[in-house]
Amino acid sequence: MIDASLYQTRDDGVITMSAGRNLVDFGFVGVSPSGPIVEASSSPVQMILYAATYAMTGINYASFAFLQTLVATLLLGAAVALALGVSRAEGLFSILLLSLALSFVYPFFLWHGSGMENALTHFLIVLSIAGLVRMIRCKRVSFLWAIPLVLTCFVRLELLLTIVALLGLFSVYWQRKFHSFGALKFSFLVAALCVVIHGIRFAYFGEFFPNTAAAQGISPLDRVQALLSGSVQPMVEGMQVSAYNFVQGGWWLAVVCLPLVFRLGMDAADKFLISAILVVLCVALISPVFLGRPRIDWMRTYSYVTVVSLLLPTWCVYHAVASRRIVELRTIAVVGVVASVWMYRTEPYYLGWAVDGFDQVRREFNAIAQNNEIRRPLVSNPDLGVMSWHKQFNILDLGMLGSPVMANLHKNPGIADYVLDFTKPDIVESHGFWTGLYCRDLFQDARFQDQYRSVSPKLSVQEMCGARRNEKAIWIRKSIELGSSSAERQFLDRLQDEFLIDTIKQEFDLCDPEKIDCRYVMRTVFRFVPELMEQRQLNEVLSLFDDDIERAYLSSVYDNDATDKITNHFFID
Repeated sequence: MIDASLYQTRDDGVITMSAGRNLVDFGFVGVSPSGPIVEASSSPVQMILYAATYAMTGINYASFAFLQTLVATLLLGAAVALALGVSRAEGLFSILLLSLALSFVYPFFLWHGSGMENALTHFLIVLSIAGLVRMIRCKRVSFLWAIPLVLTCFVRLELLLTIVALLGLFSVYWQRKFHSFGALKFSFLVAALCVVIHGIRFAYFGEFFPNTAAAQGISPLDRVQALLSGSVQPMVEGMQVSAYNFVQGGWWLAVVCLPLVFRLGMDAADKFLISAILVVLCVALISPVFLGRPRIDWMRTYSYVTVVSLLLPTWCVYHAVASRRIVELRTIAVVGVVASVWMYRTEPYYLGWAVDGFDQVRREFNAIAQNNEIRRPLVSNPDLGVMSWHKQFNILDLGMLGSPVMANLHKNPGIADYVLDFTKPDIVESHGFWTGLYCRDLFQDARFQDQYRSVSPKLSVQEMCGARRNEKAIWIRKSIELGSSSAERQFLDRLQDEFLIDTIKQEFDLCDPEKIDCRYVMRTVFRFVPELMEQRQLNEVLSLFDDDIERAYLSSVYDNDATDKITNHFFID
């Protein structure tokens, strides 16, 4: 029995669900109730699926993750049967054998049950291949099979390249086999649907690539330019990832079993199936050159290749058993023994980013906010999923996935002005790697030391950035604490007692910009953006602000240009 704490309900999966809940509860795709609009994950399909399920049932993230894994596993089995075209006992035996093998390929098994989009990806990529095989087997194009192909393109955005390659193979194969352009028309339909959906994404988010790409430094265009300039680094990094995945993901089993394919005999559908498996494998081996190293685990975004690769030995088992090919069965048995030894020598491993520790930080944040009577505090920490799912806080994400301005500025010194002068989060938590990342630009800045005090544990910035860097450290902004005499705290108290637009107008009259920084008005109003949106009063409040950047910050709940305006303002050349 594998310890569930190693792999179940990873925080990155909860980020996607948080975006889905935000859409239902607040009417826009993001992770914070007050904005901004942000595509904080690479799986629109899982986000929409969770949003729909949550809207109907109110299901929490843990229950959805379990249900998703269960249903996707059952559907994956059906998709495998459809791809192989099995209808006899030999086929069922082959599928059970595949299931057993997959349960011991831990990079597949663990990510399949992680609560992230992997389980959906595994099912949809196999169903897409099965649909293409089915059309060849039936000698008829059915446009309904465009649905799983389009869904696959949006269950992981980078799978667009894989689907393009499969459709290219399908179109050429169909033309040569049936002398018809039916497959080409089918491919154009899939392409048209993808273009339309990507167009909608671009119109809504203002970017083609999700914010996850900027946050993780993923830029296919930059890597192509590096290759064209003569750099070998993208190639070296890509080969490292591919070599690791080829071995650890069990992809090698497809290559080892490939010679058997030619001995067992194939019909037209079988030939296409084997070709499709090899295409998926080849694209996966090449992709890291352009996409770089995946976050957390190199197998995380490529776990689907394992189930596709193992379709090939499964096909061999099915046909060898069905045709009673003794020599081939003995060969497969030898391969099976080698694979069993390899599987036996591997161990389950911790995927990272479990929600339990992060939820403890969330509870600490909530207690601090309640003790200080802070309405919808702006909190800043590097672990976004469970922190944002509950919708108790607005998030300034040190991990950058949920904050596009942070993703754009994290390598620029302007980030200090943005965080310490403009947004000024109420509560800050950092630890380990993230503390090291932000020590120079944020935590060791004199403004941070002047504005914040340590809550838990009691330590200085020098200690946090030195010997105690790995410890979790929580800080609160002194001017927002209960009992503070600051103008910001007094304004917050008045708005929390009675939220009126007249109170906001009066604050502009009270604040003298020559004596204090009046941006506290913007920060305080930002807490109440959901209420202003619900009462259709946000535009009226925006008209009270003269500063373009302040208006952009408050309107980021619907304005996808706000991120660029704010980034450009704080970016230091």
